[in-house]
Amino acid sequence: MKKLIKESGLRNIKDLSKRYQKAKIYFHQDLDGVTTALAMKNYLENNGIKVVDSEIIQYGDKEFAVKKQDAKGDTMPVLVDFAHGKPMFVVHTDHHDSQTGVEGDTSTSFRSSRSNVETLSQIMSPSDIFTADDIRLISTVDSADFAKYGLEPQDIMNFVFKLQKDKSLQKNKMALGLATNKLMLAYKNKPGFMEDLVMTSQPSLLNIFQNINRLAAEKGYALPEEMALNQKDYVQKQKDSDKVYVDDGIIVQYGGGSMFKPGSYDRYTPFKNNPEADFIVIAWPMGLVQASCNPFKGERELKGVNLGDIAQEVLSKWESQLREKIIPLSTIKWISEGNKQFGDESVGFTNADLEAFYGDKVRSMSGGDDYMEKLKDIMDKPSTKLTEDEWAILDKLGVPAWEMIQANSGGHKCITNISALNYFGRGKRKPEGKYKYNKDKGDSPYVKFVKMIQKEFVRKLKEKINESKGVNEGMIKEIDVTIGDYESDNIDVHRRARKDTVNKELLNDIQSAAEKAKVKVQINWAHTGHSSKTKSGNVSRHSTHDAVDISRLQDLKDPKQKRLRGSGNASNSTNGSENFRIAGNRLKDALVELGYNWNGERGHKKAVLWQTDIGGNHYNHLHVSNKDGGKTNSSGPVGKDEGKIKKSNLKIDDIISNGDNSELIAVGSKGEGVKEIQNILKKNGYDLGEPGVDGKFGPITKKAIKKFQKDRGLNLIDGIVGIETSTELKKG
Repeated sequence: MKKLIKESGLRNIKDLSKRYQKAKIYFHQDLDGVTTALAMKNYLENNGIKVVDSEIIQYGDKEFAVKKQDAKGDTMPVLVDFAHGKPMFVVHTDHHDSQTGVEGDTSTSFRSSRSNVETLSQIMSPSDIFTADDIRLISTVDSADFAKYGLEPQDIMNFVFKLQKDKSLQKNKMALGLATNKLMLAYKNKPGFMEDLVMTSQPSLLNIFQNINRLAAEKGYALPEEMALNQKDYVQKQKDSDKVYVDDGIIVQYGGGSMFKPGSYDRYTPFKNNPEADFIVIAWPMGLVQASCNPFKGERELKGVNLGDIAQEVLSKWESQLREKIIPLSTIKWISEGNKQFGDESVGFTNADLEAFYGDKVRSMSGGDDYMEKLKDIMDKPSTKLTEDEWAILDKLGVPAWEMIQANSGGHKCITNISALNYFGRGKRKPEGKYKYNKDKGDSPYVKFVKMIQKEFVRKLKEKINESKGVNEGMIKEIDVTIGDYESDNIDVHRRARKDTVNKELLNDIQSAAEKAKVKVQINWAHTGHSSKTKSGNVSRHSTHDAVDISRLQDLKDPKQKRLRGSGNASNSTNGSENFRIAGNRLKDALVELGYNWNGERGHKKAVLWQTDIGGNHYNHLHVSNKDGGKTNSSGPVGKDEGKIKKSNLKIDDIISNGDNSELIAVGSKGEGVKEIQNILKKNGYDLGEPGVDGKFGPITKKAIKKFQKDRGLNLIDGIVGIETSTELKKG
């Protein structure tokens, strides 16, 4: 038997057909999984092997809940579109970069590609199984390469397909394929649905679409139109959610929100609500952090980025602690076999899985080889059948948390997962009762860690974005200017905002609009004292130096007006000062002519909020923003025109009180202020080399500052002491 398997594979299908007349296909629960299963069914049946059954296999605990099958029987078990192998499978095909648990006596077919169906249908098969058009669409969905084809979120999220006579055949085919995928995902958790689809469909997206609609009608599932309404409701709720916000082009999200109505949840909703975002980092309470690029943007920050590499940099922050933390095998066994579908006939998390995932690591420990021998029989038993003595043996040996995360995490360049964090919630098998924390007052310990990883991923991603923009030591875009230094006959500045820096193009546009509208304006708020977040929880453009508020106006058309006047505390479009409203409308109109979007910032670099309560009361002031000029270096301006590093006799209190980052401490600085910084660094355990605290800011001190900035989670890791770093140093 083993000889046959070793010598066989998809290219020696004739040998397999002599041994097996029947087959069962195990497949991943998505479009690529279903279509690969159909391609495999077609391929096997064309070679005399009848496919008699199919079963879903998913990563996580569902993987170990699938039913056992003996390859020595008359039905050949086949695994498609799945990266984890199992000894029972005779044939295993996949398209991911790496595989785990694939044994030598299993015939395999791996080829890194956009989709597994592409490999099977167009390469392994002597003739195409799916059409080239179908393959293109399936691969586009699986790789999320939507920008390449000009697809938008509404295209991907559409449940309803209707033939459009004004569209090309190609466009209609793509629309049908996308609707097919959407419906499939909506019904995928219905018992037996995916399996029925595989067993009754032909390798054609049109046929799959027809069968989905037939099965949905027969089983009384929610109609596409109903699901479209549910999804619309979900999109709106997520737009208003306090668990989703945008931070410098990165969507930060916790959980999936209210996603239990049929068809409501969609993974692309964040990008529909925030089309300007480049990335998303989402934390799931089940123990997962996922980061991905916006697949609808062709041009984004960090083009060509490998999020998997960033994930490793993120995890490295806790590497030493994770290597020290041991997860007992009892916990691994218990959680892996914890799915509600798990039973005595399931494959389970066996000794073969232990060997595949963690064998090398366990054997490398003291006494590891002896334990692995003792574990063979124990691990092959279902967890429900283990004795207390056997559980006790599993309690004594474990796997470093670092290795668990490495074995279970991964993905593509533009989407990556940090997984297995749920194992942290249980230090031992068969946990009794609830976790020992008050769920009404805080998160469980492992959820806190999930959020920490998410926060660090966002910080690291922002750091990479800043580096790509050239925002580093000694560099700042000259577009940022101090508002008080800006010369204009039409702009007055409140003392609160005079030392604030802001996008120069924004001030230029306000000046031009004010001149045309014949008004004089007063900028009352820039970033000092203003909230860093909007009402909805997004990062405010005030905090990135890209927005100002205008709270006082003078109508220069009215000779009776001799001074700037406020709104009279206006709270709607009719109350308050009529004169302020008239002048404000003219200013708004002039800004709109310059390309500013009225009453909507999202997706627009230039915006004016006026006569609306969006994000606050914009009846008593105008909010004007412009992101075209870039963002201010968070450690402050250090370019020759916008700031000057004071080399000596400067202390951190001086930097904080200065207010505009025009004076900084950096390489070359000397004096008591540098000693003050060095003493704080030394107190906190940072290496200053020799002679240590000497009052001279050199490369070693710079390195220590960068590490301090990184450890404290500051916005910019540049080794320069500006306001943000000084404020943090002041805390000790």
